[in-house]
Amino acid sequence: MTLHDWFEETALGLERWHWALLAMAGVVLGVLLQASSATLGVDNAYFDAWHRQAGVRKAPRHAALVVIDNNAVMQFRDDPISFWTQHYAKALATLRAAGAAVTGFDVIFGVSPEAWIRRNASNPDLARTWDAPFRRELNSSKVVLAAARVTDNNTGMHSFFLPHEDYLFSLPNLDFGSYLGLANMDERDRVVRGFSTTIELRLKPGEKDDNVPRLTFPALLAIHAAGADPKAAQWKLGPNTITRSTQPLPIFYAGPPGTFTRVPFSALVAPNALKNEVVRALKGKVVIFGGDWGSDLHATPYSSSVAGQPAQFMLGSEIHANIVETLLSGETNRNATPYETTAVIAVTSLLAVLLLITLRLPLAVGGFVGIWFALKGVSYLAFKSHV
Repeated sequence: MTLHDWFEETALGLERWHWALLAMAGVVLGVLLQASSATLGVDNAYFDAWHRQAGVRKAPRHAALVVIDNNAVMQFRDDPISFWTQHYAKALATLRAAGAAVTGFDVIFGVSPEAWIRRNASNPDLARTWDAPFRRELNSSKVVLAAARVTDNNTGMHSFFLPHEDYLFSLPNLDFGSYLGLANMDERDRVVRGFSTTIELRLKPGEKDDNVPRLTFPALLAIHAAGADPKAAQWKLGPNTITRSTQPLPIFYAGPPGTFTRVPFSALVAPNALKNEVVRALKGKVVIFGGDWGSDLHATPYSSSVAGQPAQFMLGSEIHANIVETLLSGETNRNATPYETTAVIAVTSLLAVLLLITLRLPLAVGGFVGIWFALKGVSYLAFKSHV
């Protein structure tokens, strides 16, 4: 008996076997494409579109932002912003009194007013005392400063952009690894969708010190907020155990730009700041100082233009806040399992074959369009369920 005769004599018959094999080929092709990441660009496009469609996904509970507002700029207009450390100290004291869990500065203090005064002014006392209140706050164990990894384009080796040494030496026990966080973003495809607790460091032999900054800025903030040890190999953050690793984790964005509470800097330095409900609401939260002047903007899933909507870029400080929220809330987006993916591909392929068998070609094409829209609906509902 030939293979042709065997197919003819089976219950399906030769023609139906053709369609069955076509369906199986569709399943195999779909699974192989998904497994090879060939569809990653399409996946990301829909992932971003669903973020835009969903809007605010949750009310943030663990993090808030402090932004320099126009009132503060006008109030301290005679002070260059590099000399605002006394004002920062007052704001930090307010946050400490309000019960904020930890404060992070998404600003690298590369300039020291005292160093400038020593060079250019004749008052030696001022050169020793200008930053004293700010240095006391840095030594309180309630403040994390930002640093950055810098890559040498010629050698590929890494170095650090650090705060001024006046501030480094004010950190508790000179423990740079516990109070300096690397603020570099994970922009592998020019869109910030993930983060890691540490980032790769290629350092010269003399710089391979345990005390160099290794943890990322938002991860370090979440670790402090949870009362965990930054030097540990893993931490209990919210309901999850998070490991020290360079492996990317997905960011669960709470919503588009503007979702997180933005407390004006002027509210923190006001005479009766602790009577302000907005300030008192910061109790127990991670508070991130960041610029709101548009120079630190990044592409996120909300940055693609969908259905004529304008693209929305996000402040770096708000991305850090989303990462802190992800870590402390335990909420995350998970990838569909291989079984779920294969099931969707199999059902879709079988439906397509049934359309071809039972309908004339124009109607079958219309059916394909219907399946496509149905799949978009399933995809969006899955996204709403964090898949």
